Amino acid sequence: MNLRRYILLLLFIISLSSCKGNPVYFNEAQWRRDVEKQSIEKLYAPHFKDGTYFNPWMPIERGGSWEFLKWRLSRKARYTDEERTFKATVVSHLSHRIRALPDVDFISWVGHGTFLIPIRGQYWLTDPIFSKRAFIPKRVTPPAINADELKELTDSVNVIISHNHYDHLDVKSIRSLPDKSRIFVPRGLKEYVASIHQYDVRELDWWESVDFKADVKLVCLPAQHWSRRIGQGVNSTLWASYVLITALLFALGIWVCAYTANKLGVHDHPSIVIDEIVGFLITMAAVPAGWLWIVIGFVLFRLFDALKPWPISWFDRVVTGGFGIMLDDVIAGLFSLAILHGLNYFQIL
Repeated sequence: MNLRRYILLLLFIISLSSCKGNPVYFNEAQWRRDVEKQSIEKLYAPHFKDGTYFNPWMPIERGGSWEFLKWRLSRKARYTDEERTFKATVVSHLSHRIRALPDVDFISWVGHGTFLIPIRGQYWLTDPIFSKRAFIPKRVTPPAINADELKELTDSVNVIISHNHYDHLDVKSIRSLPDKSRIFVPRGLKEYVASIHQYDVRELDWWESVDFKADVKLVCLPAQHWSRRIGQGVNSTLWASYVLITALLFALGIWVCAYTANKLGVHDHPSIVIDEIVGFLITMAAVPAGWLWIVIGFVLFRLFDALKPWPISWFDRVVTGGFGIMLDDVIAGLFSLAILHGLNYFQIL
């Protein structure tokens, strides 16, 4: 029996044993318990060592090739006919609708991780993929807008890339972007993206930010993920999430806080965190880059938010509803921001 037959026999035995086993499920309850055990301070911890990036709060367990093969060959979960045939729908004739609303800020799903976000005359695009395939997997739903239609709308797009997986960083789609586009990528990806097309490419680390006209701010934030790509080793490049700060974020926070408080029947429930996110982002506005500034800003904001000195305590007591939940954190952020800029102005740090 030659080597090929041995390999085929081995794969056959594995498939038989795997098909009898239970499908590999994601235990969300256990994952949630693990998350709740983590310390918020770990979000600000170093995350690069010996040439690789990592999640400092919950390292991802990697089972290797054997676990991957076992997962692929295990008995699949059962789905109903409706679940198997369901296809998400996108907004039809999106480019025509955008032209009809030239001065309106909104967010529209293009497909998968791609969202088109016009804000105050600027176009933002997340993880653009217009291609029919993401390396190998074929897309099911066509994109709501294609590259040619996007070029007809604008000659400049701010592009946000979250990580280097093929369904989020697509070479063909990057090459098809408008000529004056700017691309923001996590650490380690600038050289690769710049080699695809000569765009203005900027790398960002977690908690770094960029200010734009019309009071728009982009902040790079931590994310629980990993990275790998042909030619790029496991976790040799960073992954990230992002937040765009405008007055809309504060308005959205008011609605979210009011809705959540009403549903839970508790004013400013601990599960409401958008107010703290907005407050901390205000704290770090135009602050010098560096871990020391981030740590000091975080400590200052948490102190003002927890101790609530006057007038924060007055606003917290008098102003109710979603606006009240947001307002005390905004004021805490402004106090912290003032101290940080004072430290920088007088060169104390």
